[in-house]
Amino acid sequence: MAEFPYLVAIALVEQNGERLMPIGGKSIKGGGEIDKEYQKEGQKLVSDILLRVIAKTDAGHIKRAHLDKSILLTVIDMELLQSKLPGIKSSWLRFGDSNALLKDLCEICERVWKVNYDHPKGICLERI
Repeated sequence: MAEFPYLVAIALVEQNGERLMPIGGKSIKGGGEIDKEYQKEGQKLVSDILLRVIAKTDAGHIKRAHLDKSILLTVIDMELLQSKLPGIKSSWLRFGDSNALLKDLCEICERVWKVNYDHPKGICLERI
């Protein structure tokens, strides 16, 4: 487990032919039922990211950039968040290789989930 875990929500979207990657995060305390903590806090982060994405629609049409893997939730160590995530984000914004992005995230993150919505269940996390 990461020494200083950080829960990060990521959206992979395109607007007017340009890739965007809104990111939001929160530190997570250790102990307790960690999976339930990730689920609870992750849903809040995902909701925040989606509200930010919706706000951008005023500037033009937005579409998902990687189908059902366009909204992600990760657990990453704070040090890796600061040292590695900016480069991964920059590469995706430049080249748009979503498979490489997922591979890189899986290498540096303790956990990576794709986030989707199921009508009766609500926000659902599926581990990648």
